[in-house]
Amino acid sequence: MKAGTEINEVEFDRFFAKLTAIKEDQSDSQKARAKKFLALGKVLEKDLRSLKVYRFGTVRIDILIVGLDDAGQILGVRTNAVET
Repeated sequence: MKAGTEINEVEFDRFFAKLTAIKEDQSDSQKARAKKFLALGKVLEKDLRSLKVYRFGTVRIDILIVGLDDAGQILGVRTNAVET
């Protein structure tokens, strides 16, 4: 990341709550996507502890979801989002 990049930490549960919410007015594909995020969240919670979510940037956002495994190594998932 470039020096001065905005960094925000988001609680793991709060981050996934938005992604996994299923509402009646959603399309089938939106509901399927929410179920996939729910499955990902469960795997991360099962295999890692001290989970943290870091967001880098403001419009084109890099997202790191990291935690510690049983050996104390930092592991996680990297993704990105565009928010306008």
